[in-house]
This record gives sequence, C-alpha cells and structure tokens, in this order.
Amino acid sequence: MRTFVGFVQLTAALLAVSWLWASPAAAGFAPRLLVVRGPDVPASVRSDATEALSSVGEPVDSGEYLQAARDQGLPPTSEDALQTLGPAQYVTMIVVIEGTGAGQLHLTYREGHGGTPVLQQEVAYRGKHLSAQAQAQISEAAQQALDQVRGKPSVRAPAAAPAPAPSSPSRFSSGRFGRPAAQPEPVPPQEEPMPMAPAAAPEPGFGAESSAAPEAAAMAETGAPSENRPLDAGLDLGLGIGTRDVRLPSSAGDRTFNGGPFPSFAIAVHAESALSDHVLFGARVRYDSSLGLVAHEKPANGAMKDTSVRASRVELGVTPGLRFTKSKDSVVLGAFVGWGIRGLRPVIDLSIPGYMLHGPMLRAELRIPIASGKVVLRLAPELHGLVYVSGALQTVGDAGSGGLAVGAEASLRIAASELMGIEFAYRESHASVATAWGVPLTDVERFASLAAVVQY
Repeated sequence: MRTFVGFVQLTAALLAVSWLWASPAAAGFAPRLLVVRGPDVPASVRSDATEALSSVGEPVDSGEYLQAARDQGLPPTSEDALQTLGPAQYVTMIVVIEGTGAGQLHLTYREGHGGTPVLQQEVAYRGKHLSAQAQAQISEAAQQALDQVRGKPSVRAPAAAPAPAPSSPSRFSSGRFGRPAAQPEPVPPQEEPMPMAPAAAPEPGFGAESSAAPEAAAMAETGAPSENRPLDAGLDLGLGIGTRDVRLPSSAGDRTFNGGPFPSFAIAVHAESALSDHVLFGARVRYDSSLGLVAHEKPANGAMKDTSVRASRVELGVTPGLRFTKSKDSVVLGAFVGWGIRGLRPVIDLSIPGYMLHGPMLRAELRIPIASGKVVLRLAPELHGLVYVSGALQTVGDAGSGGLAVGAEASLRIAASELMGIEFAYRESHASVATAWGVPLTDVERFASLAAVVQY
C-alpha cells in the first residue's frame, strides 16, 4: 500500500513539474523566448521582431545557443541544432526568423523543450525595419503559438494509442503476437499539418533591402550567423552662417577681429552600431568653415588692408550611448569624446596673427525621438580643454599655453525617408586663454546650418 501511495505522489509531482515547465506563466514567470536569426535577415529586422515578441514573453540572450551551434559545427537554424541544442536553453518557445527573398520573412514558432514546430508565418518588411503592422502580426502569431505550446499535455511525441480490447477470446488467432485474426494491421497516427499564420500584406511601395552579404560571410566562416548589429552610417552636407569674434590683449592695447555673419559650410561623417539592446557605440568627424570671409583692417598711420580669412573648426571622436529602453526609438543619453581644433587663418597677417587652439573635447548628448523616431531633438553641452595655443599668440599677446572653452550644440533632425533627411543645427563656443595682461584672450565662434543627411 505504501508503495502504491508513493507511486501516486511521485506521479503527481512529475505532472506538476511538467505543467510548470510547459507553462511557466502559470507559475508567475514570463514565458522565455529564444529568437534565432537566419543569415539573410538584417539584424535590425531581428531587433524589431524581438521587440514585437517581447509583448508576449521575455526574449533571452541567444549568445550561448549560437556559441554551442558553432562548437558543434551546426547552422543555428538547422533542425539538428534546434532539436538538440534548443532544449538546453530552457525556454518556453523558440522563434526562428529566416529570409525568403523579395523582402519576405518566414517565422517558425517551435516549442522550447524539443524544438517541434507548432506554427509558421510569412511577414513582409521594407528596408531595414518592420512596420508597426508587421510587428503587430508577429505579436498575434506568437501569442497563438504560445497558447498551443502551453495547451500541449506533453512536449514529447504523443504516445501510441492502446490496442483495442478483444470482445471474445474466439476472435484471436493462435499466432505468436496474439493479434485478432480478422483485424487489420494497426495504422500509425498521421501527423497533422502545421498551422500557418495569416501572411502580412505587402505595404505600398514595398521594396526588398537586406544586409545579407555580411551575414552570409559570417555564416560561411563560423557556421552561424553573426549577432553583430548593423552599422548605421551617414553623411551630412550643409550650408549656413557663422560669426567669429576674437579679442587679444597686447602691449599696444586690445586687438580685435569681428568676423561675420559670413556664409559657412559643414560636412560630417558619422556611424553608430548597437552593441546590445541598450548600449550604442559610434564615431563622428565634422568640419565647419567660413566661405568667402574677407577682413578689412587699417593700422594706425597705415593703408587699408583687405585679406581673405578662414575661420574653421574640426572635431573627431567616438560617441558611446545608452538607450533608456530596448526600443530603437528610445531616448538616448550619449557623449562625444574626442579632439577639437579651432583656427583663424588670414592670407595676409593682421594685427591678430593666424593661430590654432586645440585639445580634448567632452560633450554630453541627450537625444529625444519624436513621432516614432522620425524627428530627433539633440541637446549637447560641451567642455573643451585647450592644451595647445599657437606660439604667435604667446608672442604677440603673452598668452598662456592652455585654456578652456565652454559651449553647447542643439539640432533637430527630420527623416524624410529611411535614407534621406534634413538637420537644423546650431553651436556656440566661448574659448578663454589667460594672458600676462590680466585680461584673457577670448575667441567666440557661432555656426548655424541646414544640412542634407544621407543615411546608409
């Protein structure tokens, strides 16, 4: 009797563990989802799909699974990998995302304990991202597949149906297997076809665009797709206006240069990649310069001098950032860490000689997306250490060998399409270098520009 009671208790415990395993949400936990991307699916599309899936469960880091697939020499999207390595991830459901060409995604939803497919889905995408409609369809299909996974009494293969009991001993033959003589061979149960989720309707103006080549190369080398996020790079070309005001104390009194407003142009190259759902890293180079600036100066007891002058600045550095949420349209707190150079170069020497100031630059940057990321507001206070001061300034104005500049930038970027946009930008910086005269050398630069942005 005790043996029977113990058997019943053990059976009940195993059934309870199996139920909690197959339905973690019932135990108070969010379903864990493993998302596996094929080599021909842009990582940005996978990121959008993962964001859609996060509405029904908790996507887990796929790095351990991908590494295990590489170690075994198996493509991560293969049946062998999904059915042998997938269960070791202890997830409720596995979602495999593969490209079928012409901007179409094929999603296969599999139960997590054995990798068995339960639902398939076709979704269209355009460019490098999924539309809100496509994301909603993925969420709906994922919930449907999750309900099927939870509803299964077992995640293993169904047990064979028991043989029908004989109605009378006379119906059995005297054969070795005891099968009724008049009864046909049992027919194994037929597997039902896998359900297919409704396909997403193509969007107007649909066009395929994929970063398949780099992913395929990574697949060829390692047997698994690279999980590096795509690199978003851009080129800015702009025109605007600027001013430059310089005051240099000297033994002969203050020497000044008041340039502007003058036409200016700007060019910038920038790139950024998502290292994870929250961490960004990039780089930026920017050059601003005057156009057609001419200075007029008449020294005491001298003739009027006219000369062309170039007022310019250069910055180059890295741009780490932190997203507040996993969404690509999240607020980002970032920084620019690099080197800044500002200079004033007349063709003919003026009372203020040509010079350069440069040194390390730190700028905190807050990016605020508006209208689902179509508009981005950037606010950026700046600190610029001046560790180099041209010798001409030290000779003429007894300037020190270092100084400090404080400034700020603001910009408003508007996306006209996925590849094109415009940006309004304004910056102002006040530099100060101590001199032997008790009054600092000051250099104030201002640039306002309207730029065309090409994103690729």
